[in-house]
Amino acid sequence: MPESTSTELYDGLSTRPATFTWLSPAQLEVHAGKETYTWNVLDKQFHWDSGEHHLRLSHGTRTLIVKDATAQRLMVAHLKQYSRRRRTGGVAPILFSRAAFLFLVILGGLVAAYIWLMPIIAEQLALRLPRSVDDQLGEASFNAMAASMAFDTTRSAAMQRFGDALEISKDHVLKYHVVNDAQVNAFAMPGGHIVVYTGLLDELDTPQELAGLLAHEGTHVQERHSTRSMVRQFASSFFLALVVGDVGALGEIAANKGDELRGLGYSRDLEKAADDIGMQRMHANGVDPRGMIDLLEELKGAHGSTAEPPAFLSSHPLTDDRIANATARASTLGVPAEANARIDSLFAALRK
Repeated sequence: MPESTSTELYDGLSTRPATFTWLSPAQLEVHAGKETYTWNVLDKQFHWDSGEHHLRLSHGTRTLIVKDATAQRLMVAHLKQYSRRRRTGGVAPILFSRAAFLFLVILGGLVAAYIWLMPIIAEQLALRLPRSVDDQLGEASFNAMAASMAFDTTRSAAMQRFGDALEISKDHVLKYHVVNDAQVNAFAMPGGHIVVYTGLLDELDTPQELAGLLAHEGTHVQERHSTRSMVRQFASSFFLALVVGDVGALGEIAANKGDELRGLGYSRDLEKAADDIGMQRMHANGVDPRGMIDLLEELKGAHGSTAEPPAFLSSHPLTDDRIANATARASTLGVPAEANARIDSLFAALRK
């Protein structure tokens, strides 16, 4: 085993001449003046690295520098054979940096997938479920929040008669509810529960505006926008339930998140689709689709008169583009050849 006297020992405070002796292939004894240190090359505290003109052996806070070229060569050969840990000058930091960078890239990819990809996957899985699941989700979430809402049963019945005069959803029975609340708000649950607050209802001046509101919300139900948005909002919980096929767990999730679903948000594309399809259904039901434009203008006016935007606009973003799109759509559809006369008297009864 190689030995050398051409060494120096650094202990963080001073530099001293030193010699070393190999007690065994894995055990090194370092002598510096009157002090002796025993280093095990298999110890976690032992490290070594070599460069073109140096060999550095370290144990804890002490470092031994071997300057003799022959000794360096023999020591490196010995350490390669017996040492578990090897650090060659400049290589380990580079390898560590590359490994750390790769780890961060992978971690970033997983985080991105969790944030952006999981909601999309969960949404697509949800849309492959039967529509009865929408009914179950909506019923669970509506029942969970119903206790905290002050329903106006008389106006709710009148609203139901008004909504029944329109054919908005072919796959779900729409159930309309009026809630005594000053908020300018309305929302739809998956499966068909549609809630309108009196703060919004009392802002509407014509049956066409109300028809536009119900057609818009009913389209969210029929086109499963509500289900898609709910799944996106609670993607991780829904995703696990969908993967394991536990449909019952979906209803439980909806019930637990009931209050949060009052502010269920929709994307700009879903809002435009709800306007476009809703106006088609208005026209098909003998209602002037320009009522949708009047509704949007009414909401825009309500926004301008308050310090904070109406709750409805927080979950149903209103933009000038949306009003322009509705105006163009109404122009394309035109006025229905035969007006729906029933909604006038039904709206009048609702306003009493």
